Amino acid sequence: MKKAPVYVPSKNKNQTRGSTQWIIPLIIIGLGLCGLSLAFPQEHEPIKHEVSVSRMLIPFYAYDSDGNPVYDLKKEELRLYINGEVVEITDFNRTVFEYDWETTKKVKVKERKIKPAPPVQERIVFLVIDTMFNSFYGIKRAKKICKELIDNNSFSLGSQFVIMENSLFGGLKLIGGPEKDKKRLKKFLRKISKLPERISRESGDDVTVRNFSGGSSYASRVEKKIERWHQKEKVKIFCSFLSQLKYSLEAINQPKLIFLVSEGIEEILFYDSNPYIQEHIVSDTSVVDQIKKLVKEINEGGSLMYTIYSGRPKLYKTMYGTSSAGKGGGGGSGGSEHDDFTLDQMSILPFVRGSGISSLRDIAVGSGAKFYDDVSERIVKEIHNSTAAYYELAFVPKTGSGSTMGVKIKCKRKGVRIDSILQAKSNIDYINMKKIQKKVFAINVALKRSWAHTTRNTKEALYWWEDNRKKNILVKMPKEMNGRRVDVFFIWFDKDLTNPHITMKSRTAADIEAIALEQKKMDKNKLLYFVIVEPQSTQCIFNRVNI
Repeated sequence: MKKAPVYVPSKNKNQTRGSTQWIIPLIIIGLGLCGLSLAFPQEHEPIKHEVSVSRMLIPFYAYDSDGNPVYDLKKEELRLYINGEVVEITDFNRTVFEYDWETTKKVKVKERKIKPAPPVQERIVFLVIDTMFNSFYGIKRAKKICKELIDNNSFSLGSQFVIMENSLFGGLKLIGGPEKDKKRLKKFLRKISKLPERISRESGDDVTVRNFSGGSSYASRVEKKIERWHQKEKVKIFCSFLSQLKYSLEAINQPKLIFLVSEGIEEILFYDSNPYIQEHIVSDTSVVDQIKKLVKEINEGGSLMYTIYSGRPKLYKTMYGTSSAGKGGGGGSGGSEHDDFTLDQMSILPFVRGSGISSLRDIAVGSGAKFYDDVSERIVKEIHNSTAAYYELAFVPKTGSGSTMGVKIKCKRKGVRIDSILQAKSNIDYINMKKIQKKVFAINVALKRSWAHTTRNTKEALYWWEDNRKKNILVKMPKEMNGRRVDVFFIWFDKDLTNPHITMKSRTAADIEAIALEQKKMDKNKLLYFVIVEPQSTQCIFNRVNI
């Protein structure tokens, strides 16, 4: 099998020094600010920014009609559409993971001795177990599926895992990670609550029932309407919590995967009824709007959200005359019904009363990913195959493309299927970033990492101590920043560039800026950096302070 050009990892020591341990404090900071923020080490040289216009990256996965990965795609075989118009693909690269070689054709031992080992790239895998819309059985099976993904060497060798729980009581919680050790990951899984927050629907009168008997039918319908109202409020919280991942995803340069394991939002919540008119049923678009918002946030973070149904598909097939999505998840390797799917087509949904299959399918396929609904062994195999061939392409947005752009990638090669984000957001200007995003920006600047939002106007600045007491440093400000409002960041790291502590203040810059250091935090065993950003021009200076 012919190999596509390989993306060679960067050998910059500043980028790869230390581990991802320092991510954990940043996650906690992000959750406290209603935004989850990670900044992982950059493992490969990113596609560069142009001098005048920054390029945008589109990640995607390629596989054939049988669900097997396609590793040898070429730039000439792809066509990129932005808002329905063809645009030029300026860069095209493929990332190699360790597990790639287990699914490709074996080579002879002699050839292996001659050829050097290929450069590899690690990826971040978010396993989000939902307890808000999971029954006891669903939580138990969700843990089993995650455990099998971790145990599967073909999938886990090139991956770091982040275990998270989406709960009504605790919100989006970091249970543990990023982590590669399987024993620790399984320990994290055991910490997830076993108590379901979803109440199984009792049999009896419901919005779909036409024939009522007895005098309590009206009271029953009103009671169930109130119950559904509470459930719809849970949907808002559910989508809001998951959308917090956006800030984390924006800061990750490595390939990333999100798996939401849940029984989904019950289809009955997509409908409403009038308790005074027994046969009056209408669609309720509020739930659909929440799903659209969630998918938009995940896509804007530069990622797709894969979903896994942890319920009993065969149960609903038997009871309600519906079938499961089957192999490939009804939007994956086998079905053509979702080839041109958009979230705007969600106005009419299939009705399966208590099942959440359709909602999970729409979350996944709406974000450009796949939905999995099968026995756990087959799910793990399909996930491994469909996410093995990872690519990135870049393009320069046209003037007037808008802040949110529709994305579609077509492949000229017959039988090749593409999973990619369906909408992308233009690179946000620094001045419009939220506080947590600005802090992540500053950390990336200090560690000389490239990020989608990192300014091209970045340079190291000279500084000197005001006196021997080492309480203040003096920094010569560029003339473009003199007299303008600037953001000043101080970042403390451990010696291995882990466990950052960051402070941020805004002030008007002088020609020679005197910056006071917090004496309580002065520690010779720490590494101290300063970063100064002028929000309007995005002029940025930084340096390490020798204590």
